[in-house]
Amino acid sequence: MPFSNLLEKASGICPFCRQKAGVLRRTHPECQRAYIDGWHHMVQLASQATISHKFDENALRRSLSEIARYFHGDADTVTRALEEGWRLGVRRAAADGTITYEEEVRLRDFRKRLALNISGV
Repeated sequence: MPFSNLLEKASGICPFCRQKAGVLRRTHPECQRAYIDGWHHMVQLASQATISHKFDENALRRSLSEIARYFHGDADTVTRALEEGWRLGVRRAAADGTITYEEEVRLRDFRKRLALNISGV
């Protein structure tokens, strides 16, 4: 087998952009950085919605989907970001040692309206 064929077989496909990542590489560093930046942005956006008096779940999902699409995510990324944003909202609410009734109602409402199936919390 020619050396060039061996190199091609050793080249991975980047899971983010679905292009060849290069010899002995599985991802493009810039794609991985973009995904991580997008992920953090999505989680922060979801977390901010957990404390909002009123939020539009459809608009939130659309915003997260746009961010995910831009940063090489998918529909599963949106769901995971919503779940992680909710967990972050819980941690922020409990940071002072107690979760008020109002905070609890908002967190439950967020989880219910977005049909999140969060276990272990």
